[in-house]
Amino acid sequence: MKKRTIILLVVMVLLVSLLTSCGTSSNSADEAATEMSNFKMIDGKDYLAYSLDTHVVYYMFSTAETVGNLGYGYSYFAPYISENGNFCRYINDEIVEITETDTDNN
Repeated sequence: MKKRTIILLVVMVLLVSLLTSCGTSSNSADEAATEMSNFKMIDGKDYLAYSLDTHVVYYMFSTAETVGNLGYGYSYFAPYISENGNFCRYINDEIVEITETDTDNN
């Protein structure tokens, strides 16, 4: 009976220690992806980043928190498209749609 109690206690301690180490707030794979790709996350906007070179806004998809890998790695970026169907840039702390007149000047 004493052996069972000790074994049960050890199993409970291991289980509790495993469960407490699972909840991390930052994802190192996502941080590495933004750093390597020269992107900067937009403060206050979950999963939105912009290119430091072009200021084009991108949405970051991440599989690091899901089960399995869907064939594209841990993180990838896709262009952010506005409700009007336009690509956007991050200018002066605002997300601004890229219109035809903007592309004529660039």
